[in-house]
Amino acid sequence: MNLKDRLYLFVEFWSPSTVPAYFDGERLWLPEEYRRPGRLYLGISHRCLYFGEMELNLADTRKIAGAVQLEALRLLSLMEEDAEAAEVAFFKDNGRVVFVFQKRSFFEKLKTRIPRGVTLCGVFPVGLALLARNPRDGLHAWFREDRCEGIIVEAGRIKSFLPADPVSAETVVKNFSGPRFVYSEDQVREMLPWIGRICELPSEKLLVFQGFPFSVRPRIRPAYLIPWCVPLLILGTSFYLTDVSRRERQAVADLESRLRMLRMELKKTEEAIEQYEENRRIRKEWENFRKGNYDLYKIIKKLSLIFPENAWVNRFSFNLSRKEIIISGEATDILSIVNRIKQEKWVEDVRLSTVTRQTSTEKERFSLTIRLASPRAVESKPQSPGK
Repeated sequence: MNLKDRLYLFVEFWSPSTVPAYFDGERLWLPEEYRRPGRLYLGISHRCLYFGEMELNLADTRKIAGAVQLEALRLLSLMEEDAEAAEVAFFKDNGRVVFVFQKRSFFEKLKTRIPRGVTLCGVFPVGLALLARNPRDGLHAWFREDRCEGIIVEAGRIKSFLPADPVSAETVVKNFSGPRFVYSEDQVREMLPWIGRICELPSEKLLVFQGFPFSVRPRIRPAYLIPWCVPLLILGTSFYLTDVSRRERQAVADLESRLRMLRMELKKTEEAIEQYEENRRIRKEWENFRKGNYDLYKIIKKLSLIFPENAWVNRFSFNLSRKEIIISGEATDILSIVNRIKQEKWVEDVRLSTVTRQTSTEKERFSLTIRLASPRAVESKPQSPGK
């Protein structure tokens, strides 16, 4: 196999293309369409070949090949043929050797008819295509108008070939007692796909000419893929890890954003709970005052009439159990306010807790506690300020 054919096979390895062909002695049949480069498997009509048998008890395949070559040359010489060289195909069945042969010049002329762009990867009797079509034991025959391509298989091994003459082949078929598989396709191209499946035959059914080594498309092995897979694996892993890192960063950012929103919602909820508790406390105190028959509205109204306009209150609370009101705020003269409050009938006692002078505002910051008298006293009218 020259360098050009090896280059074709290298390209074909990455883009597989099988090209079956059949030579009937006159015409080379090829598929109507096929891709190049491709592997050409050529089936030769049995009418173009010679068949023979011999008894040979040798185990070395090379010695068997040499003996078959000599026997083929001897038979060619007896047929008065040009016997300068011969191409042979053979198989051994115990001590019996079945062989097929033809002059080398026949194949040299045939090679000139092979189209460019395809590599001849196997030459064999076309009857093997019948076994690729139906691998069962028995007689397999393909009849055409002027010839027969046939083969007999017993116990999973090739037994013999049918005569190429259709009349003689018909006699063998009629006298054969085993299973018979006879085909009569009119179109040769109907047999081409089975020729292309010659690679599927097991070794004991494979009979190819030695001058054209049978080259099956090699399977992709890990050793072939390592130089290509390692860089791709590194690159793919890098892209994968980068993508994983990006997605994780995005997920963390989304979680942080969600956490901030939850914290804001939690803060609002806590404020709402505090406000609710404060309102609940005020409502409870209000209800307690109402239960104690104190009209808080009237108390606040009376106090608003007592406190002058320049005084203001920043805290107002009450305690029902003690019947007390606590007021904090600022006023110009808190003592006069206390005295006015003590004069009210609804007031039992007034205590001034703290008084602090504010130099900036010239006012007094105070905190006082008013103890309430009976609820009926609250109903009396308050005294106006300054009276």
